[in-house]
Amino acid sequence: VVLAPTATLSGLIVDADTGRPVAGARLVARAPGATLLARSGRDGRYAIRALPPRSYELEVDDSRFVRWTGSVDVSAGQAEARDVPLVRGAAVTGRVVDEQGVPVEGAAVQITRGSGDGMRAFVRRMRARGDAVRTDRNGVFTAERLTPGRGQRLDIRHEDFETRSLGGIDLEPGVTTKGVRVVLRRGLELTGIVVDEEERPLAGVDVELLQSFTFRARRGATAVMMPDSFPRRETGPDGRFRFQGLKAGDYTLSARRPGYARANIDPVKVAGDGEPLEIVLVPGVTISGFLRDAAGSGSPGWLVMASPEGQGQRSFGPGGLRTEEPSGPDGAFLIEGLAEGQGY
Repeated sequence: VVLAPTATLSGLIVDADTGRPVAGARLVARAPGATLLARSGRDGRYAIRALPPRSYELEVDDSRFVRWTGSVDVSAGQAEARDVPLVRGAAVTGRVVDEQGVPVEGAAVQITRGSGDGMRAFVRRMRARGDAVRTDRNGVFTAERLTPGRGQRLDIRHEDFETRSLGGIDLEPGVTTKGVRVVLRRGLELTGIVVDEEERPLAGVDVELLQSFTFRARRGATAVMMPDSFPRRETGPDGRFRFQGLKAGDYTLSARRPGYARANIDPVKVAGDGEPLEIVLVPGVTISGFLRDAAGSGSPGWLVMASPEGQGQRSFGPGGLRTEEPSGPDGAFLIEGLAEGQGY
């Protein structure tokens, strides 16, 4: 039996504003194959012992404060010190209604720090979607333990309504901002049917709606095709699909099903009561192969992207396809849904 020396992680949990110790805070140290728990004592101090030497993701959680996360590396036989200041959380309550004043149930409400339309602001909003709260049957929502700050952004999404955003919201530590009222407009509708070459409806087709998102950078604006806030649809036995809550504008519609080439309609103009779309899927082609390193061994864990000629290396956009799973232990990969005769 060989015993390896472990490490200890200890420190002090305090209120970032007052410097007072925070008792009873829950700490979790996570690493592949290991999860260790601890709580801070009355003096705010904690200690996590018997840690195998490696890098850990440390999380500190207390219902009165904003959740804190960070990474820490520990070495065998060493004691690592990490003090954590916790910021007292803010809260927002409000109500979401439609244009007739009827409560909207099930709307997703999220708060993100900062505003703007740059890449960083977009990434913050994407990451915050997992923290969104839902309105109840009365249209009321409560978002708690928010990071304080000025000029924050409130985004409200519901599949039957146009997405709404409110900016300039100031949040104070330990203070609940009340009385936020949001009015959602009924969005436009896009319907269609997916058929094969013999005009037979196709069930189980994955239909996705894309819209161009423009990033503002110092050198100008860059438009990238990104999934909008609309969940994907799957056609029923009659081959039909429907998207609701759309704003007027240009979209890209993508349809795919195993065994068929992916079809794209670009642009799809949504402006009002338009005719249902018809998408025809034809049998698809696959590309398969192996990824190998310089020594000739298989390279596992890679995703392979196929873009139509002239489009360039774009991870998003009409026509681009990639492997559903990373390359296997021998480097094998498979891309499905390609169009016959198209160069990639």
